[in-house]
Amino acid sequence: MPLIRLSIDGTNDPDVTPIAQCATLKILILPMKARNIEALRSLTQLERISRGWPGSEEKMPDAATFWKDYDAQQKEGSPK
Repeated sequence: MPLIRLSIDGTNDPDVTPIAQCATLKILILPMKARNIEALRSLTQLERISRGWPGSEEKMPDAATFWKDYDAQQKEGSPK
């Protein structure tokens, strides 16, 4: 059975690089202080991704919106 949903919210400062090997992921919830998020761009099946649990999957941004917001934050100098 493929892994399609993963929540690691609540973990402390994890390096999320190994998650990039989970090519079947569609829903991913990261902790606010996740590191190496850039590695997750290779997850082409990812439909929704968020930092922290927004209360429901429907409230999670789609992957394109997440990456657009993430890129804007990086340009502003916000920490990764």
